Amino acid sequence: MKTLVLVISLLSVLPAFSHLYTGKYQGVTPEGKTCEFIIKDIAIHDNIYHPFNQKITLSYNDREFFIQVTPEVDVSNNKISYNAYVLTGANGTIYGEEAFVLYFNNEDKHHGPNRAVILTDDYRLEEVKKIKCNNLSYTW
Repeated sequence: MKTLVLVISLLSVLPAFSHLYTGKYQGVTPEGKTCEFIIKDIAIHDNIYHPFNQKITLSYNDREFFIQVTPEVDVSNNKISYNAYVLTGANGTIYGEEAFVLYFNNEDKHHGPNRAVILTDDYRLEEVKKIKCNNLSYTW
């Protein structure tokens, strides 16, 4: 019975840890088009509940990204920190690289992601495409 209570307690902590849930998030681009991505998995590395250990798998336009808080290491001042309001992930591709940045707003009773930016850098065309997905909401 104690094990069951512990498992239920740990599972209930996962979504609250980043204010993120598995499922679909939808928003709108500045051009008025719908944009969406799916959070497929939220995992805690080594069962240590720390933002550096939270690993999130998401799918955007049939591409998979692994996002997490980005470590900020200041060797000069012996400081390791992070921005809890930004999760990032990047992939190498055959044409360059791509990145997914998820921003959180913890103001005005909105404790989840409020926008995303997706960058695609194509070295062959010497161009970077940026998609902004604003006003995110959890749809399922």
